[in-house]
Amino acid sequence: MYRWAMLSIGVVGAVVGLFTSLQATRLILFGPVHLSVGAIAALIVNAGFGVLAGWALQSRDAAFVPGVGWFVAVLAVLFLPHPGGDIVLPGSGADAIAFLLLGIIGVIVAVVLTARFVPPRALPSSKTDR
Repeated sequence: MYRWAMLSIGVVGAVVGLFTSLQATRLILFGPVHLSVGAIAALIVNAGFGVLAGWALQSRDAAFVPGVGWFVAVLAVLFLPHPGGDIVLPGSGADAIAFLLLGIIGVIVAVVLTARFVPPRALPSSKTDR
């Protein structure tokens, strides 16, 4: 049951990675400041979903799994060939770099918060009768 939950969390993280990478180059303009919609969404969703997964499964490892799924999906969008030479996420530019950095920071925030609030799992004791 636990393995299926972790796999499901990883798949949802990959779906989040696909959706946020489609918004990575969309910008909100505040005068001279440009904010990437995908970067802000990746930060908030990765942090929130990681904390939620860690809390729901009472596992520190579960907070990291959505970030792994997100990162795999982003790497696939970034490096795999696309039909017709389409580019979903450019390899350079401030918006793409901010998207990658804020997504990774969101995963780090989720892991740190979960490590702070979720107790570590007890290791199985090795009782030997001698």
